Amino acid sequence: MFVSKMLFEIKLNDAFSLKDRRKIEKSIREKLKNRFNISIAIKHEDYPMNLFTINIVQINENINELKRVYENILDMILDNYEIELLRNEFDIVN
Repeated sequence: MFVSKMLFEIKLNDAFSLKDRRKIEKSIREKLKNRFNISIAIKHEDYPMNLFTINIVQINENINELKRVYENILDMILDNYEIELLRNEFDIVN
């Protein structure tokens, strides 16, 4: 079994309040959970209001499947939201 760890540090361009940020966080979380078999934790900072980090973990026997899921998650986030990706990390542990 292999475990993939993913991190996406995101800056929201269209979030001007805590309510805006939470709405986008919830949307991303729900879309990812519904589409992929992953565990998600979102960490957000109190200031600035438009920054948060998504941490994702997935377990699979196939390394290529883990890589494919990472690429699909990255594409989905970038294609569906007005964000700036400040940092992304992907690591596989066995």
